[in-house]
Amino acid sequence: MEYGKKLMGSIGVGEEDNGYGKFGITVSVDTLQQCNIKIEGFCDITITEDDVDALRALLHNASIQLMKQRNMCKQSKVAV
Repeated sequence: MEYGKKLMGSIGVGEEDNGYGKFGITVSVDTLQQCNIKIEGFCDITITEDDVDALRALLHNASIQLMKQRNMCKQSKVAV
């Protein structure tokens, strides 16, 4: 099979008020069964499916923690 990549998508992340604006993250999957993550201006990461699952779980846990913190902050503002 010939080598190829399929673009899965791109997003812009980061603080817009840091003077640099948002930077792009692009994810693609290649025919070598690898996920390629390009962080614009920083690095390219190539990881396996297992590592993609571990990264997904880590980001999901971070998202849950941020939601909890946001809700605690809202509750403390209401209680004042």
